[in-house]
Amino acid sequence: MKVLFGAFSGPLYATALLRAAGGPRASMPSGELRTVIAAMRDGIVQPGKAEPGQKTMLDAWAPAADAAIDGQNADAIAAAAHQGAEATRDMIATVGRAAHLGERSLGHPDPGSVSAAMLVEEICNAMKTG
Repeated sequence: MKVLFGAFSGPLYATALLRAAGGPRASMPSGELRTVIAAMRDGIVQPGKAEPGQKTMLDAWAPAADAAIDGQNADAIAAAAHQGAEATRDMIATVGRAAHLGERSLGHPDPGSVSAAMLVEEICNAMKTG
């Protein structure tokens, strides 16, 4: 599956990854991956200024972070991200690259949220194997 990122997702993910790492390190212990998911969400919120419900990648990261903070297992965290991404199908984009589509964005999942859910799922896979 090919994943395409929008124009601003690169800087958002860079900020999110820097925040999640908490400084230079060679690897991330699997026991810290729950906090990574929450830190990724926070790193996306800060520069992006988006809120859940605006049809952005945050619609996948926010429920995943909430599930991680609540101590849910890896499968539940990944499911929360995928459910959040799927929920964007019923939203109209109001910010980001898709905002210019307006009503035409209705009925289509946000690509950023779909790719975010895929990334969360891979982090969760690492949680299970670590």
